[in-house]
Amino acid sequence: MHSEFLGLSIKDYQHLDRGVAIRKASYGYFLPSLKNEDLLITIWLTASDGKFRLDRRFQMIKHATGQTVQRGHWELLCVNLKSMTPLAAEKRPNSQRNLSNATAVQ
Repeated sequence: MHSEFLGLSIKDYQHLDRGVAIRKASYGYFLPSLKNEDLLITIWLTASDGKFRLDRRFQMIKHATGQTVQRGHWELLCVNLKSMTPLAAEKRPNSQRNLSNATAVQ
């Protein structure tokens, strides 16, 4: 899971009573992919207001050819898990991490 790679487990989110919700999503599909075809998925957090909003972009690439299958963009809001209302993100001491991740999936 992308969040665990960055150091936040599901239990951490529950303890902080924070999560993220997709406010707006857009996708561009360029090529089909086949069942059991290896894809490389890259994710970037590209913007943050330091409080409530994050932007996440991602790209899926065919591992064998390097061709882009899909690109996407999400506008995210940090929310309280119980009420699902916007809530400022918790500041974490080790939050200075590389926020991109690439994972090969099948």
